[in-house]
Amino acid sequence: MAMKTIPKNILHTDRLGREILGKLNKFVELPETGFLAGGAVANTIFSMEWGGDYPINDLDIFRIESTDWLVSMIMPHRSTRGDPFGSCKGIIAINNYGRSYTVSKTEVKGILNFINVQLEADHQKMENYRIIMEGFDLNCCQAGIDLESAELIYSQSFEAFLKTRQLQVSHPCTPFHTAIRIAKKKKELQCHCNDEAQFQYLSQIPLILSRKSQGDRAERIIPPPYHYATYFGEKHYGIYMHNKEDLDRYFEVVPAGKSASGESRYTMIPRNSEIMEELKDCQSLDAIRVVWELLQNKKSIRD
Repeated sequence: MAMKTIPKNILHTDRLGREILGKLNKFVELPETGFLAGGAVANTIFSMEWGGDYPINDLDIFRIESTDWLVSMIMPHRSTRGDPFGSCKGIIAINNYGRSYTVSKTEVKGILNFINVQLEADHQKMENYRIIMEGFDLNCCQAGIDLESAELIYSQSFEAFLKTRQLQVSHPCTPFHTAIRIAKKKKELQCHCNDEAQFQYLSQIPLILSRKSQGDRAERIIPPPYHYATYFGEKHYGIYMHNKEDLDRYFEVVPAGKSASGESRYTMIPRNSEIMEELKDCQSLDAIRVVWELLQNKKSIRD
């Protein structure tokens, strides 16, 4: 009787990180240090595993600027992981100290994007990089390589995506950008997505975090930018226009004035304005994310 051959998981291949860097070095000379992560690394893995070509539009290289609290208030503060530890008057509390970061500065050089990061606390280098990676918005992007050692790291969500091609939101701190990116990634990667569920999740962020009070959910405020990304610019508006038919069922796109640099900016209004019953006591993005993940895990067990 012939023995069954177990398919090899490409992620467990020896020296995979170095092989990926060799392929990406053909596009541009890479620096010797930093954390190369996101779509360029992920799409290279998809080409190696699935065959075919997946676009390498740019390469994101993360550099750690500081590891002693989050000073920048320009971009959303991304907390990774987190455990509910109780509630006060129905408000869900989350413990995630030491696993938060924010982007403080970006610099573009050709197809290289250098991204400076402030970490809430310091860990060993690869754990710092893992915190950054786990803050990426989609499961199809959660992979990265330490340029110094060529060590590859990835999340369990990324490994699951590689097997199933099921696109899911991993972190919702940029809900409108992420909605637009879902429509784009579905076409680029020819993957699956439960649009109804994922767009419902993203819609909860502005519905919950911009309400003025529990008693008046119709009245809205604009939250500070470090809570979640409220606006998007002309680049993402262009991507939205190419995917308008898929997105207009779930969101209305409206102009939102100009940015400090004079660029037109936009925002989205969810067409379904109902706050999910299970999320109504959440008062932070971290609480929404953790409760949503608990709900999805429960649903997965039932299925």
